[in-house]
Amino acid sequence: DRSAHPAEAVSAYLETVHIVTDEAQWTQRRAELLALLAGTAAEGIVAWLTEHRVVFPGCEREVAEQLLTLASVQVEPVPTLQLIKPARVAAPKLERKPAREPLVFPRREAVPDEAFTQQLALF
Repeated sequence: DRSAHPAEAVSAYLETVHIVTDEAQWTQRRAELLALLAGTAAEGIVAWLTEHRVVFPGCEREVAEQLLTLASVQVEPVPTLQLIKPARVAAPKLERKPAREPLVFPRREAVPDEAFTQQLALF
């Protein structure tokens, strides 16, 4: 969501990506970065972000590109798009197959106890 004023858009974006926990230090770093955006190329911003550890390591290039994009936004307000929620599609009902009757195997006559005793003797 881009604001009508680039500085506000940049500040709003920075609030979502910075990792500086000290509020006073963050105020100073943000002011330095906003001044730096005026006339510095992406490589300079990447180097500054890396040096001052303002964002997560490895994200410096992406943040620098986004900052430059936001800083170059025209002052005219950007129209907002109306989001249309798709109609909720009902999931197809799954047909349950009737449960099969369990297969019953014929049981042999009960084995006499002496068979188990003979098996134990083998161990």
